[in-house]
Amino acid sequence: MKRNILTILLCCFVLASWAKDVVWYSGRGSVEYSFVGKRTGVVDMALNMFAEDMRAVTGHRAEHRAGAVIEIFELDKMRDKDFRRLQRRQVPIDRIIAKDDAFAICVEGGHIVVLGSNANGTAYGILELSRLAGVSPWAWWGDVTPLRRHYLALASDYLTIQWPSVARRGFVAQGHGLDSHRLHQLLLRLRGNLLRHADCDGRGAKCMEIGERWLPSTQPGRIYAEMKTAYDQGARHEWVARIDNPRTVAYQLSLFMDMAWNITYVNATNIPSHFHAWLTEQFGEQAADRLLPVLTEYYHLVGIRRPEQMNVEFMADAFGNELERYLANYEALVKALTPIAALVPQERSEAFFAWVDYPVRAAWLMAVKQLQAQEARHIGRPSSFARDDEALSSAVRSWTAYQQLLALNRKFSGMLDGKWEHTLSLAHMPLMAEPKFPGPLSHDAIKRFAQQGPEPFNLDVGNTITRNACHFRRATKGVQTVSMLGHSMKAVMVPPGGSLSYSFFSELRGKAVVRVAAIAMPDYLGHDIRLAVRVDDGEAQIMSVRPDAHSPQWQTAEQRGQVIINVDVNLTRNSHDIEIRALDTPVFIDQLMVDYDPVREFYIFPVTAEQL
Repeated sequence: MKRNILTILLCCFVLASWAKDVVWYSGRGSVEYSFVGKRTGVVDMALNMFAEDMRAVTGHRAEHRAGAVIEIFELDKMRDKDFRRLQRRQVPIDRIIAKDDAFAICVEGGHIVVLGSNANGTAYGILELSRLAGVSPWAWWGDVTPLRRHYLALASDYLTIQWPSVARRGFVAQGHGLDSHRLHQLLLRLRGNLLRHADCDGRGAKCMEIGERWLPSTQPGRIYAEMKTAYDQGARHEWVARIDNPRTVAYQLSLFMDMAWNITYVNATNIPSHFHAWLTEQFGEQAADRLLPVLTEYYHLVGIRRPEQMNVEFMADAFGNELERYLANYEALVKALTPIAALVPQERSEAFFAWVDYPVRAAWLMAVKQLQAQEARHIGRPSSFARDDEALSSAVRSWTAYQQLLALNRKFSGMLDGKWEHTLSLAHMPLMAEPKFPGPLSHDAIKRFAQQGPEPFNLDVGNTITRNACHFRRATKGVQTVSMLGHSMKAVMVPPGGSLSYSFFSELRGKAVVRVAAIAMPDYLGHDIRLAVRVDDGEAQIMSVRPDAHSPQWQTAEQRGQVIINVDVNLTRNSHDIEIRALDTPVFIDQLMVDYDPVREFYIFPVTAEQL
């Protein structure tokens, strides 16, 4: 008897809990809405997008009907009597009415109420409902097919109130053959209001290049650091992202626009959480859990060198062969993808290939193609190439990667019946050309070395002391570690006048060089990168680098992602201290090394796993 009573009480509790939800789709019919205001072009566009989104989610277009559960109000276009009637309801009009592009969604009187302060705000509020229904802003551009839903509801206490941090927010798309209508739709979904055909200008405006034509290789931490610094320095009127094709840089553009919408949404330490949330939206939480560490390592490797700029020589004889370790790290990423793909819903398989599988594999193959061709040219000679097994092995690995890269590009261009055939424009890229070797490759050589892969080489730090900058002994107020930035993936922002301190013990005595790697990031106010480096009680050495796009030094630094500053020192066998101080503007310190070989040639700072 007691058990029956408990069961009845439990059922009543569950039913009462459900009763608190306001259902806007119960599995039958269409999603319905009413609209109060004067419909304009941007609102009409948003309503049509919402109607089609609901068709994808429920099987039926959303329909307009008086008295519907969803009520949409554009405050600045309402008639006085309608506005007065709305004021008598418990809805947050006063919190958004004086703000441009603001919206609110709440539950009141058994209705889901969407308020927009103006046309843009109303459109953003409408499309927020699409997001709540599981429709990604990248549904068309990313082929993120919405999953079918049989029940849509909001809790009775649901409330969101949003408005932009940056007044004008958008992008300039420089790719060929892009659909202007689809670009405007994407702009609305990302809560933007500016689709430019030229760069931004004027006070309070900031442009950022995130538009790789081929692969997404701008680190998320770089976007955060550059844009947040600019915002703090006064860039609050207009943000414009320069892109080639939105599809290529989906997460980068999402992060950029999210920051422009709400500057507090992302901070220096929660960038991985933001990335995880975005991956969950596209592929589901289970796949996102597995993808986050894989794609974090991807951004680590492309942060060391962008695939489209893989024209630098990694040193096979530096620190136990930095070249082979770099390629081995890439290959490990590729192997990790196969089991993750099985976790992605079938409807999202094209998106997974375009945003995950293709970039990781293409970056890996480009690195193998370029670096192994360089190695073959470095060790081989035209007169003896056909008999040089070491040079031939590198050449075959490069040639094989090139063939696989061509096949991968054909697969990308042919997906979805050629929908994206003309978006992967690689003809202009010199690095996509066939690799060059000291001599021709024979079929016999290709057959002999076809199965050759990266060789295991352990890190040998040699006579160096190397650390990621985040492992400081002491830091002044305002110092922040930025996730997913730099070769370390944990570069440290030092504000003007702030400093980092490090201690080390030198087993050797004599001449050495302290190498400080700072992020190559132009300052919004145009300042040089200036810092002071002091060793022990010696005089601080002032180092300065000018972010000049025409300077070979700066071009090299931008491609590497690091400005390397070298300070000559004379060390004793003793404990020593290093202080790094930012002078005029925020400086992002990535790594540092005490190197007892001042003329050493290398590319990657030899940081051990314990120092990561």
